[in-house]
Amino acid sequence: MTILESLHTASSFLLLWRRRASSCSFPRQNQLGYSWFPAFILLLSLVCCSVTKLAAQEFQIDTVQAERLLTKGMDFYFQIKYDSALTYFRASSERFLESRNWEKYVRCLNLIADTYSRKLFLDSMEVILKSARRFESTHLEEDDLECAQTYSLIGLLHIYREQFDSAITEIDIGKKIREKRLGKDHRSLAASCYLLGLAYCNGGKYHEALRWTTEALRIHRVLKEEDHFDYANTLILSGGIYARLGNSAQALEYYLQGLGLVNNGDPKYAEMFTYCEYDIGSAYNDLGDYSKSIEHLQRAIAGSKEVHGERNAFIGSSYLELGEVMLALGDYERATDYFYRSLSLERNFVGGDHSLLADIESEIADAYAHNNRLDEALSTANKALVLYLKKLGPKHPILGYIIQIRGGIYKKRGLLVSALNDYELAVSLRPGLGDSTGRCDVACLYSEIGSVYAEMKNFDSATIFYQKSLDLNGKLPISNRCQQAEALAGLGHVQAQKRCYPQAFQYFQQALLCICPDFQDSSIYSNPTLVAIANGKELVDILTEKARVFEQRYAISSHQLSDLEAALSTYKCTALTIDQLRKKYYSDASKLFLGEQSYSLYQDAVRVSVKLFHATGKHTFWDAAFWFAEHSKTNVLLDGILDSEAKRFGGIPDSLLCLERELRTTLSHCETDLER
Repeated sequence: MTILESLHTASSFLLLWRRRASSCSFPRQNQLGYSWFPAFILLLSLVCCSVTKLAAQEFQIDTVQAERLLTKGMDFYFQIKYDSALTYFRASSERFLESRNWEKYVRCLNLIADTYSRKLFLDSMEVILKSARRFESTHLEEDDLECAQTYSLIGLLHIYREQFDSAITEIDIGKKIREKRLGKDHRSLAASCYLLGLAYCNGGKYHEALRWTTEALRIHRVLKEEDHFDYANTLILSGGIYARLGNSAQALEYYLQGLGLVNNGDPKYAEMFTYCEYDIGSAYNDLGDYSKSIEHLQRAIAGSKEVHGERNAFIGSSYLELGEVMLALGDYERATDYFYRSLSLERNFVGGDHSLLADIESEIADAYAHNNRLDEALSTANKALVLYLKKLGPKHPILGYIIQIRGGIYKKRGLLVSALNDYELAVSLRPGLGDSTGRCDVACLYSEIGSVYAEMKNFDSATIFYQKSLDLNGKLPISNRCQQAEALAGLGHVQAQKRCYPQAFQYFQQALLCICPDFQDSSIYSNPTLVAIANGKELVDILTEKARVFEQRYAISSHQLSDLEAALSTYKCTALTIDQLRKKYYSDASKLFLGEQSYSLYQDAVRVSVKLFHATGKHTFWDAAFWFAEHSKTNVLLDGILDSEAKRFGGIPDSLLCLERELRTTLSHCETDLER
């Protein structure tokens, strides 16, 4: 029985290769993020990890003892008790060496190296593999299957160290040995194809990666194995590659296929099930379905804690993805908290010089930018970019994502030419544009370029890029509603700037229909009800722009009170949406920032109310002015001051305040579940 046929506990360090995807901006590479890769070590262990039955009677007693020690070591290996496994593997290797069983001796060395890799003891792993290669060169035939396994493990070591060309060379040598000895339809060859796909993907050569994962999937389908672990794992890797190519809908399809293979209650699939949950949550995040994303990510975290405990790299990856969801929902303080939790966990596993840390720094920079901490955002973005360049080189597609974030920072600073240059550079780094039928990542980038041209008053170019964004999104099997609504609202803004108000309102209404699927009214004077509200941050932006354009049309051309009344009604809907958002935010800082961001909205609403009062003399409009004033920044700030002062006055211990924050986070998650 191979490890893949029996092992159901993968080590958390497998998250070194993760898929990165921002809810709005990035098909998260994994990635970079990288968690649809669970147990890739297991795939390359197909040959060396077979545990033979007890030797026949004619075996010498020391060989029988060696087999027993090997079996015991594998038992500990399966239980993720790696220190104990190492002890038994070493003892077994000594006995095989004494009995001159060279192949079994090398097998033990490879198992020791594999186990070191699970503990991320890469230097120790390298020492053992060098020893294995030296021994193989004098005691084994060059085409021995254990030699193939050693080459595969050396390739894996190079993947860990982000030396992808070297990894491909070593893995390919092992693959050729396996193909010569086992034929083209053996699961060990599928494992080599999987590893080649992994190495090419991490190196940014996504189409070449798909070629190898497709071959691995072909082999699994031919074999029709009863055990689905490695088949599901290859589906997940293929999905991750599509995610990096920006095709989140295709990625989700592969993730769901993988989940279908392992969602049968069998304990050996428990960890793979957890990884599938993570990747499905990540795909929904890319597609803008944040409630489903949170649901799957929370299940993934719970499953990982059950297997690996409270602190492991997989949870760090899940925190990163949850942070991205919070960023998309506008809870920037909570997003930053998740990002730093992720950074703390991941640094323990990969050290301080790995591109994975640049992934997290990129998200922190994005959170700072959204929170208007622009100096910190630019510094953090450049720090991530330097690390990416050092580890991955100047042509890796992942650089496009951090450059896109930096472009957003420049745009917020009003440096529109610098922003446009960064966005265009980010487009040029996107992989496989000519082969794409639909791209979430590029659709978002085109919207950003459109917004820069709109601020430059170059409305024709802005319209072209907004339309290109819509075209790309519309070709996906599952459209990203948030991205689609953003592009429609952008077109509405352009038409309003051109004073083409009927077209502007049509675009705004289409954006509302897109972002609120339960809202069906196409009348420009209608707005979603609270029951129908979803994606509150984006909804606030669209409603605010729509209200201001109503007021603008009244002042410039129509002079109809119906436009002012429509503006006031839309402001009221916006304010109620903001109230709903505040309930979802657990940190006072996020609530205060939301209040600061919406302060001008309340001022505009008060102004419109006063205009209507003077025009009609109706006190209902005067009352509306006071209602909006009560929802202004002052009350948000007062809430924070009173709460903070009360806690200090009461002498509440820091430990209890920390517990309160954790409980409020949990409560926020529960409220999200109830709303679903």
